[in-house]
Amino acid sequence: MHRPLRFRWPGRWTAPGVCLILISTVFAMPASADDPPYFDMPFGRDYEVAIRQRIVDQIEAYLHAHTARLAQQRQRHWNRDISSADAYAASVRNNRERLRRLVGAVDDRVAVRMEVYAESLEQPGPLYEGQAYSVFAVRWPVLEDVAGEGLLVMPAGPVRAAVVALPDADQAPEALLGWGERASEVEPMAAALAEQGVAVVVPVLISRDMRWAQEPRQLIPVLDWMKANDRRIPTHTNLRNRELLWRQTYLMGRHIIGYELQRAYAALDWFQQEFGDDVPLALAGYGEGGLLALYGAALDERVGAALVSGYFGPREAVAREPNERLIWGLLKEFGDAEIASLVAPRGLVLEYSRGPEHEAVTPLPPPPDAGELDWFQKMALRAGGPGVLTTPPFEDVAAEVRRLRDLLAGAGFDVPLRFIHGADGATVPAGSGDALAALLEQLGLEDVSMQPAAAPPPPRHGIDAKRRHDRVMDDLIDHLLAWARRSSFERYRHFQGDLSSPAAWDRSMQPYRRALYDEIVGRLPDSDDPPPVNVRQRQVFDAPRWSGHEVIYDALPGVWGFGVLAVPKDIADGERRPLVVLQHGYGGMPGSYARDGAYRDLMSRLCQRGFVVFAAHLPFNMDEKNGIPVGATMFSFGVPQYQQALRWLKSLDVVDEKRIGYYGLSYGGRAAMYLPPLIPEFKFAVSSASFSRWPQAGLDHERQGSSLYHERIGPFKFGLGTTFGRAELGLMIAPRGFVVENGYHDTAVVTEDAGHEYAKIRRVYDLLGIGERAQFNTHIGGHEAHLDTLLPYIHRMLEHPVPAARRVQPPETVETDVEAATP
Repeated sequence: MHRPLRFRWPGRWTAPGVCLILISTVFAMPASADDPPYFDMPFGRDYEVAIRQRIVDQIEAYLHAHTARLAQQRQRHWNRDISSADAYAASVRNNRERLRRLVGAVDDRVAVRMEVYAESLEQPGPLYEGQAYSVFAVRWPVLEDVAGEGLLVMPAGPVRAAVVALPDADQAPEALLGWGERASEVEPMAAALAEQGVAVVVPVLISRDMRWAQEPRQLIPVLDWMKANDRRIPTHTNLRNRELLWRQTYLMGRHIIGYELQRAYAALDWFQQEFGDDVPLALAGYGEGGLLALYGAALDERVGAALVSGYFGPREAVAREPNERLIWGLLKEFGDAEIASLVAPRGLVLEYSRGPEHEAVTPLPPPPDAGELDWFQKMALRAGGPGVLTTPPFEDVAAEVRRLRDLLAGAGFDVPLRFIHGADGATVPAGSGDALAALLEQLGLEDVSMQPAAAPPPPRHGIDAKRRHDRVMDDLIDHLLAWARRSSFERYRHFQGDLSSPAAWDRSMQPYRRALYDEIVGRLPDSDDPPPVNVRQRQVFDAPRWSGHEVIYDALPGVWGFGVLAVPKDIADGERRPLVVLQHGYGGMPGSYARDGAYRDLMSRLCQRGFVVFAAHLPFNMDEKNGIPVGATMFSFGVPQYQQALRWLKSLDVVDEKRIGYYGLSYGGRAAMYLPPLIPEFKFAVSSASFSRWPQAGLDHERQGSSLYHERIGPFKFGLGTTFGRAELGLMIAPRGFVVENGYHDTAVVTEDAGHEYAKIRRVYDLLGIGERAQFNTHIGGHEAHLDTLLPYIHRMLEHPVPAARRVQPPETVETDVEAATP
C-alpha cells in the first residue's frame, strides 16, 4: 500500500527542495510490471493523450474479459423446468418479461383496423390481382400516433395460416414479392406463402439509409433570440435512420426493435380479429427482419412458429454491428440461443442464408457548397457510429444452434427445431422452399408442397416507397417528441422525496440513487471490491504559490485512474484544507485547468485562495458500444475511479475530508449529474456549460446543438428520459449544494431550458429551507467557466475564508500544451 505523503510548505522549504523530495518519493515506489515508462515523458498534451489512450485500452480489455465472464455466468438468470411444456413456459416467464422490457415492446396497442389505400387514381385498386392471391397497399394503427404501413397479400381461397413477413431494413416490402431493388437477395416468400393459402402482411422497416445526409435538416439556432440568427441552419448528418431512432427510443426506455415488433404484433392482432383463433400465426424474416422474427416469436406466445433467415449466431461481438442493434445489458442474460429457447415449445426454423452486407460510412465530407461550418455542423457529419454486418461463418452459427439444443436437451416435450443449410455448411437462398415448407409444417398445415414461386408482374403505378418510408419514420419521431413533452410530468409523479427535513429528503433519495447506479449508470461487480489504490506520482508543475503533481492509481483490476493534484505552498504543519475536484470536458484533460481559455486557470485561482485541487480524468473517449451490451457506461468506470481517488485524497495530511466540492465544465458538467449523487463526499456540485432540459435535448431533431446529433452515444442512457431528467438528477444531490453555470452565448446549451429544469430544483431547496445552497449562475459569455459568483459560493460551502483582496494575485499560468474545452 502507498504511504500518504505529508505536504508541508511552511515557507522555509524551497521549491527545489520540495521537488527533490517528491521526485525521490515517486521513484522509490514500486512500479507495476505492466506500467510503461510514461514518467520518462515530459508532462503535456502528448503525454496526457497517451495516458488517456492507455486507460481506454485498459477499459476495452476489461469489457472484453467481462463479456466473456458474463457469457459463462448467464445461466444463473434462468431456472428452466423442462419437465413439461406448461412447466417450461411458467419457468421462463420472468426471462421473457425482462427481454420485453429491454427491447421496449411494453406499450398497450390501440384497436386495430386494416386500411387499404391508393396513392393515385391510376392505381385505385389492388397493386396486383391474380388467380391465387391479390396484393394491396395497407396501413394500420399501432400505438397512439404510430401506424404501420406495408403490403397485404391475400389468398383467393380459404386462409389456412397468417404470417407477418419481415424484410431486411434496406429492403422495401415489395422485395418479398420479387419487385424492386434488392429483391434478388431473397426468394419471393410472400408470393410463395400466398400460393399455399397463407395471408401475409409485409411491414415497412426503418432503413439504414442516411436520409438527412442528402436532405439537410433546417435547424433552429440555439441562440434564436439573437438578431444574427434570423434563419434556420441547414445541417447534414451521417446518422443512419435506424441509429437516429435508436437514440431517441433508447433514451425513453424503448428500442427501435420494440417499435417494429409492435407494428408486427398489431398485424397479428388484425389477423386474429379477421380470421379467429383457429388460423395459426407465424413470423418470418430475413436480415433485420430475421432478428425481429426471432425476438417477436420469443416474446409473443401467439406465434406458433418462426422462420429466421440471415440472422443467427453468437452475439458477444454485437458491438461491432451497427449501433441500432445495441440493447442495454442484453448479454448478461441473453445470447441468440437463450432468446431462441423462449420460442420453445413452439416451432423455429433457422435458415443459414447469406445475410445483408452493410458497413456504416463515417464521417461524411462536408457538402461542397456548405461554406464554413461551425463545431455543431462538423460534429453532425460524424455523429453516426461505425458498424459492419456480414454473414457469420457456418461454424459459429452451428455452434450457437448446438448451444440452443443443449439448453433444451432432455425436455419432456417436443422441440420442433429445424436448422436448414447447404451441403458442407454452404448458405441457401433466403426464404427457400425447404424453409417455408418447414415453417408451415410446424404450424400444422398438411399437404404442403412448396414450388418455386414466380414473382407476380409489378404494378404499373406502384407505391412511392420513399414517401411511405418517411411517413413511417416521421410518425414515430413525432410520437416520441410528444411523449417527451409529457415526460416531465410523468417523471415528477414517479420521483417523490420527503420534504419534512433535509435529512429526511436525503434518506428518501437513497432508493433513487441505487436505481441510478444499477439501472442507468451500470454498476460493475469489481467496483464493490476495488484493488489497492497503489498511487504513482511525480511533480509536473511548480508555480510560486502552488505545486502540481501527476497521479496515476488503480481504479479497477487492470484499469487506471489519472489526475493532477495541486497543493498550495502556504499550508501550515498540521493544517487541513478543503479540496475541490475539477472535471474537464470531452476535449480537455486534467492539465487543461492549469492554463487560461475556457477553463480560466481554475486550478491556479483555487490554489491561490487556499484550496487543495484535484483535476480528475474521466474516460470520455471510451467507445461505449462495448459497454452497453453488458450494462456498462463510461460512468460505470468513472464512479470507481472517483471513489479510489477520494479514498487516497482523504488520507492526505493536507486534505480535510469533510470539506470536498465538485466542479465540472462541459462534459464534466454532464458528469456533475451522475457522479455527485453517487459519491456522498461532495458537499456541492457545479454543473457548468452542460445543464439543459432532458430528454428534449436528446430527442430534438430541429434545434442546433441538440444532443441527438452528438458524435458520442454516451449521452444516451437507457430509460433516462422516463426516470431521471436533469432536475431529478440534481435533486438526488440535495440536501448538499448544487449550482448551474451557463453562458448566454453558449451554443451547446439553452439557458431558458436550463432555467426550466433548475426551477424544479430550487423549489425543493426552498421548501427544505436550504435555498442558499442552490444557485443558477448565468453570464454574458460562451462555453466556458465563469467565476465571479462561483468563487464566493465555494468559499461559503467549504467554510474557507475569502482571502484579503491584496493577497489574490493574477492567476499563475503554467506553460503546458493543453487545449480549451469543447462541447
